[in-house]
Amino acid sequence: MKTIKLDSKVFTYEIKRSKRKTIALRVVSKGTIKISAPLMISVKTIEDIIREKTSWILDNAKKQEEIEARFRNRNKILFLGKEYCIEREINKDKTFDFKIDGEIFKIIFPRVLEEQEEKELLMRWMKNESRKILKARTDFYCKLLELSYNEIHIKDQKTLWGSCSSKDNINYNYRIIMAPIEIVDYLVVHEACHLVHRDHGKAYWNLVGSVIPDYKERRAWLKNNGLLLKI
Repeated sequence: MKTIKLDSKVFTYEIKRSKRKTIALRVVSKGTIKISAPLMISVKTIEDIIREKTSWILDNAKKQEEIEARFRNRNKILFLGKEYCIEREINKDKTFDFKIDGEIFKIIFPRVLEEQEEKELLMRWMKNESRKILKARTDFYCKLLELSYNEIHIKDQKTLWGSCSSKDNINYNYRIIMAPIEIVDYLVVHEACHLVHRDHGKAYWNLVGSVIPDYKERRAWLKNNGLLLKI
């Protein structure tokens, strides 16, 4: 791991080389950058690119700090774009339950849970909710576009929000359910349109735009705020 100073902050960075043509940067924590780079590119060139992206890196590092603070406090959660305060209730007569009550996200447990166990149960609830909502939105837009898909799969992925396979299976990252519904709809339409066009060519984006005229703004929102969509 190497280090680099950006403004007044010191970041560590890790380079993973492969037979790719471009460089990709990802802030994985508030002080760490992961870099995917071509085989022959020099460290100096990589560091020059990192410095050019200083503002972007600092912005994403700040978002990571917010994520880590939320997780440490364990007192807030995002669902469909709204932040709820978590209220925990121990009720020995009930099984595990999660429900939204006004501005409160209630977690009802029959016993005290360890932090990791609570996180896993909450993730399971999120996946179940995302499956219901994403299927309903996919059915709606596929009917609108007169398209059909094979199956929907809900996954937990670090970098992908969705994908459409050659067998017409649509895959979604469950964490998208934390975003506002208009962003959820953008992702659904994005993947549904791949049932017609497998690439991201002009015809593809024209089809997306015919359903969501402001798709560029929604895509930008997801790019800029995706890091915040995390339990």
